[in-house]
Amino acid sequence: MNCDIRLDGRYHLAPETKVLENNGAERVLVNLNNREWIKVSPEAFSLIENRSNNPFREIVEMGAREYHARPSEIFSLFEYLVASELVEDVSRKAPGKIYFNVTNRCNLACRTCYFGTTSCALPSGDPMTTTDALNVLESISPHKPDSLVISGGEPFVRGDALEIIEAAMRAARRVTVLTNATLINREVAGALAALGAKVQVSIEGPGAEIHDAIRGKGSFELAVKGIQLLLECGVSDIELVPTLTRQNIGHACDVIKFAKDLGVGYHFSLFMPVGKGQCNRLELELSPEELCHWFYEMLKRECSGVGGGGARFCSCDEGAPSVPFVLDPRESCGAGDKEVSIAPDGEVYPCPLLHYPELSIGNILREGFDEICLKMDSITISVDEKEPCSGCNVRYFCGGGCAAYSYAKRRDFKLPDPYCEFYKRVFEALVWDWVEGRNHTENWGRVLERIAVSSPHVKH
Repeated sequence: MNCDIRLDGRYHLAPETKVLENNGAERVLVNLNNREWIKVSPEAFSLIENRSNNPFREIVEMGAREYHARPSEIFSLFEYLVASELVEDVSRKAPGKIYFNVTNRCNLACRTCYFGTTSCALPSGDPMTTTDALNVLESISPHKPDSLVISGGEPFVRGDALEIIEAAMRAARRVTVLTNATLINREVAGALAALGAKVQVSIEGPGAEIHDAIRGKGSFELAVKGIQLLLECGVSDIELVPTLTRQNIGHACDVIKFAKDLGVGYHFSLFMPVGKGQCNRLELELSPEELCHWFYEMLKRECSGVGGGGARFCSCDEGAPSVPFVLDPRESCGAGDKEVSIAPDGEVYPCPLLHYPELSIGNILREGFDEICLKMDSITISVDEKEPCSGCNVRYFCGGGCAAYSYAKRRDFKLPDPYCEFYKRVFEALVWDWVEGRNHTENWGRVLERIAVSSPHVKH
């Protein structure tokens, strides 16, 4: 039996493993899913249980030191246990993306904020101290997630924000700071450049009129000053991130040009009626038809050579117009499995939009990240098991949409994302009307035609 046993792996009983005990002596481990089982001694079980969450190399050392077991015997035992799915390496189970919301506080009062409450007010205070925040990052560090996002609230209302970001850079392969940029000064910008962090800035339009209507008077001017300081100090990876709403969707294409003029990237976020955003849902929420119309106009404009500086649709799509839509196959949104979100009080949730008490996975301050990983599980179901999705011909590209939107609407993950029709029309056009070997002009023309035909309100 040949299994990849990692010396730095942290092995624990798998969630589906059941344990039978014989008067405190031998144990039988049973996997009811695949019917594999094994009988082990009390000494072997103490190594398998791994209550101290030791890496495998320390389990081998402890077995040799305390039970005089040969390393080869321990390796063989764990190879069987892993192959039989009786134990699993929780360090490999850790999510690839972690949001760390370091504060509740913010210097703005944005109408789209997902972090507010039903009273439409943000909580005050920072329940997590500097020491707490650094301990959280230390517990995450052994897992080295691909992406760690520092967010809030507004991270830079904390006087220790740079200290936290520096620790985050040691804990993850890539760190992104989400900010409104209004509090960025030259010192902060220089530090971010030196650290090599990516920065995403919330910008709601190409000018003050639209941006300030959503984020507050004077915020656009301050945000642009912050972006300019980031550029001057050498931050190399900056993105503008507008949240599309009924209030700004007519100006979304201008944001693309604005980003190009600044020399930065961009991507769009869809408004979700969560937190403070729920209070403004009726004024801001878009319909699938409105989104289809926007996407058609944006794509038509990009195909004519206006704008630039964004993500391509697919890896084979060299020379394509720059549009903020990527074909990235998946069977669910990954909330609670591929990503988690840490709240300022240490509670861990499936994603930043699902900070509901009933969905808490645990508290990282009390339990540590390894224990959280043991309890993690996707809260969403596969598109193959979701009744509205199972027969869809593009289900592996939308992944069932956003679980948080379905939950915000009706507290039911089984229901389709309210933006489903938008996703379906766009992905059908991109997947089924794109033909390899056909020139780009014709391909994009066919995509535009499909979107127009499937969207009666789109004028073409």
